[in-house]
Amino acid sequence: MSSSVRFRSCVLFLLVSSFPAWAATPAAGTLSPTSGPLSYSSGPFLQPNPTPIPEYDIGPECNNPIEVCDFYALTIALPSGYAQTYPQAHVEVTLSWADTGTGKSDYDLWLFRGNVSGFDGSETADWESASSANPEVADMSILSLPAGTSNYTIAVVPYTPTGETVHVTMQLISGPACTSNCTAAPFGGADATTPGAPRYQNFYAPHGTSAEGGAGEFNIGFNPHTGRIMAMNLGAIWRLTPGSDPVDRPEVRPHDRVELDRRRERGLRL
Repeated sequence: MSSSVRFRSCVLFLLVSSFPAWAATPAAGTLSPTSGPLSYSSGPFLQPNPTPIPEYDIGPECNNPIEVCDFYALTIALPSGYAQTYPQAHVEVTLSWADTGTGKSDYDLWLFRGNVSGFDGSETADWESASSANPEVADMSILSLPAGTSNYTIAVVPYTPTGETVHVTMQLISGPACTSNCTAAPFGGADATTPGAPRYQNFYAPHGTSAEGGAGEFNIGFNPHTGRIMAMNLGAIWRLTPGSDPVDRPEVRPHDRVELDRRRERGLRL
């Protein structure tokens, strides 16, 4: 074989081998009330990506092929009024794998709004399941999803891979349908169905703020004298200002956070 033929063969091998064998298959899908569950597989994974780095990152670092992450483009299509009809509905995303026998494999699941493909560790996930569990499960409450069509990115991070192929399933779980009094009561108002009965409402941190992180130990407090609701997870203290609709995200202003941090340093009452 001539040297030119060997050179061309080598180049062809490098070009072919540069494409990741672990790409999600399929790479995208649309989930709706009528679609049924979606699923995809990816792998095998051999190169570890132990991110986020504690005390440095708030999210994974993804820079293929150096810092390996696998991406799936998820579209969710919800008809108008679906959240009111099925207020307990949620999208369940499950990441699972069969360990090759080492007992040390670990993969993490991260979900982001929009179509994204690269992270430097500074991005906060909208939902996540990044523990040592198998499976990893992330739940997307229907109250946090807009009506109509919206796009999301599922990122699988091979934190400690040992040659596994992972499997991801996505399903819309509707829960019981609301048949009467389906309009949400204002925050602090009487329950339209059972007046005087305790109830729970979900509030979501503003996108892109440190209050949105899923790591740390969440704490919440209420001062009956000032009427303020305070929350923290990884150090910064945030003031929760409920809106008139439980679907609304709480109002958080940057100067509130600065003033709260100053008060905390001085030992003043919040």
